[in-house]
Amino acid sequence: MKYLFLLLPLFAFGQSLPNPTPPSPTTLVMPREISPIMLIDPKTRASDFVQAYALVMKEKAGAKVIFKLMNGSELSNIMELTLMPGGSLILFKQSTTQGILYTFEKIENIDTLIVQ
Repeated sequence: MKYLFLLLPLFAFGQSLPNPTPPSPTTLVMPREISPIMLIDPKTRASDFVQAYALVMKEKAGAKVIFKLMNGSELSNIMELTLMPGGSLILFKQSTTQGILYTFEKIENIDTLIVQ
């Protein structure tokens, strides 16, 4: 509403608004650095997480593996990972004091894998 009040005096005095012209290609400003963007198929990323987990378990049998999620939470005490057929979900089988816990996580929610 306040924009209407700002434009109203211009029309009241018979003045028209200037017609904006699009900038020509020579006047466009390009950023100095363009950050690289890498697109990765979710199924490939999920497979990488599963293979990394398998490699760590093979090389360091007693290692503690933690998956850190984007929201800051962590999945630990992982017994097994299963990649779902579509490739966008991983099933985490975790050992807890209450028994076995099954957690499905979207690939985009997984931030990193930590080995301790």
